[in-house]
Amino acid sequence: MDIDIFKLLKSQTVEVFSMLLVMRDIATAKGMQNDVDRLKDYLNENTQIISIADKQLSELEQSSHVYRLGLLDTINPL
Repeated sequence: MDIDIFKLLKSQTVEVFSMLLVMRDIATAKGMQNDVDRLKDYLNENTQIISIADKQLSELEQSSHVYRLGLLDTINPL
């Protein structure tokens, strides 16, 4: 279940990232520099969230794989 939560978090964050890019492009085209700067900060924060979600997913998938291997080790002797 934890893996599903982080997959959802990552997918939602990627969608937000896409919207922020579009908003930044619009603000750039209209010459709204204050908004562009703020959106760049949001994009950086969003990138960090994606990185954290990726790292957590990787760790959860590795621990899940190790757990499954351990489960198979306990079943084999039976």
